[in-house]
Amino acid sequence: MTIFSRALLLGFFIGLAGCQSEAVPSADLILYNAKVYTVDDEQPWAEAVAIKDDQIVFVGNNTDVQNWVDSNTVQQNLNGKMLLPGFIDSHAHLIMGGAYVRSLSLDTYATPEIWLEQIRQFAKNNPDTSQLLGYGFLASAFGPQGPTAEMLDSVVSDRPVFIWDEGFHGGWVNTKAMQLLNLTKDTVDPTPGFSYYKRDNEGNPSGYLLEVTANMAVADLNLVTSESIALGAGDIINIMNSYGITSVFDASALGMEDKLFAILDELVAKNQMTVRLVGSLFFAEDKNLDEMIRQIDQAKTNSETKPYKINTVKIMNDGTVEGKTAGVFEAYQGEPDNKGETVFSQQQMNTMIEQLTVNEIDIHVHALGDRAIHLSLKHI
Repeated sequence: MTIFSRALLLGFFIGLAGCQSEAVPSADLILYNAKVYTVDDEQPWAEAVAIKDDQIVFVGNNTDVQNWVDSNTVQQNLNGKMLLPGFIDSHAHLIMGGAYVRSLSLDTYATPEIWLEQIRQFAKNNPDTSQLLGYGFLASAFGPQGPTAEMLDSVVSDRPVFIWDEGFHGGWVNTKAMQLLNLTKDTVDPTPGFSYYKRDNEGNPSGYLLEVTANMAVADLNLVTSESIALGAGDIINIMNSYGITSVFDASALGMEDKLFAILDELVAKNQMTVRLVGSLFFAEDKNLDEMIRQIDQAKTNSETKPYKINTVKIMNDGTVEGKTAGVFEAYQGEPDNKGETVFSQQQMNTMIEQLTVNEIDIHVHALGDRAIHLSLKHI
């Protein structure tokens, strides 16, 4: 055998050994026989998808996907069902919602009479609950004065009751709750026209709490805990997943930010963080901008290696139309002196947007009234 022949034979066996040692592509999961909508203009439809290490490694037809199959691959026949990319919820309150998802849920489209009956029945069914918590009423159903403590007293007077409106911008409390909160004629409104207590003709709080005053009441009454929030947040994530939602922007955990990381870490530890979550910190008028930037930078660092990210500042610039606290150009019907309020001036908004942008911090602005929207967009 010549030297050339020996070299050729040696190269053949080396090449053969290399082919035998090379790993055959394999997937952890194959989804096939499906109507796969890809959101790809060049290939809008497919039949099968292969997934490995939580990554999509193949999209194509039923025949070619078999190249990704080995003895360990799980194969699922979708029998012609549609398969879509995960949906993204661009504005939710997963953490805040977790605090209330197991509480009383009123029928938002009902009437005050029906809401009171639902509250009465909830109290009857929960005799050992020391404080009653719920949500869902529509403030505009009560007229300009809003709901009152006396209305709630007519169905529950022996223990505190707190009910959020459907947008979580206003709270309805009974007399027992007001007594525990020590709400009197002398109680100061944090921000008149925006965060304030509705009052009767004599100036006494009536039982309707707007904006920050409602959050203060929830905190002072100790209505929610880290454990109850995490439990409810897990429920909400399950509901989101059931609708195909796989990513969510949490538009602040107002009043619960001191518990935020503990809640998220508990969800991760229990393998319940089955959405990609991007969260935000709430910026209110009483916060220092430099301190806010420091807090969000710290939050970004703390969540850098987590399955969730906290990287956005939420600026609250007005309230809601139904609560008549949204900043509008024309006065609300029946209230000629009320155009709502904006939390920040134009100059303050300009400064905040500039400084947050310079520090590469994402910005999310709550602005519902046309005047608040104009003010928020003007500098941008």
